[in-house]
Amino acid sequence: MNRLPFLIGLAAVTAVLATGCECTEVGCSIGADEGLDVTVTGAAKTFAANLPITFHLCAGGTCDDFTMQDQNGTVVCNDGQADSANGACFPGADNVELVLVADMPGETSEVTLTIKDAAGTVLFDDKATAAVVASEPNGAACGPSCRVATASFNPGPASQ
Repeated sequence: MNRLPFLIGLAAVTAVLATGCECTEVGCSIGADEGLDVTVTGAAKTFAANLPITFHLCAGGTCDDFTMQDQNGTVVCNDGQADSANGACFPGADNVELVLVADMPGETSEVTLTIKDAAGTVLFDDKATAAVVASEPNGAACGPSCRVATASFNPGPASQ
């Protein structure tokens, strides 16, 4: 019995494992393998007089709500806790970044964003199509395999 093919195969597997996947430090840009990163341009300033407001964000069949409010002079999301079951909300001085963890199986994803005040009045409602970008930040031999879409909404001045 010739063991040469077996030994060559074993050497190849050992070489892959030896050089392999000590590359797990780099993850996907949104902190999850699949999802959406949305920038709501000017939202912190535009809706300052309407706080609290709720962002209802949907993509890839997944939806989540993020409440932005004033807490002792500081704008926070979700009662001061930045993350929820499916994503996170990061208010800045002007823009608000929303991250939604969702399956992104296609080339594009329809994204919908509705912003309401505490009384339930719709302040902004729009949709966009976002391109889904696949990447392997650590190379093909190492995970993760990321599928992330980005979108931007500009609600403009709040309707009063």
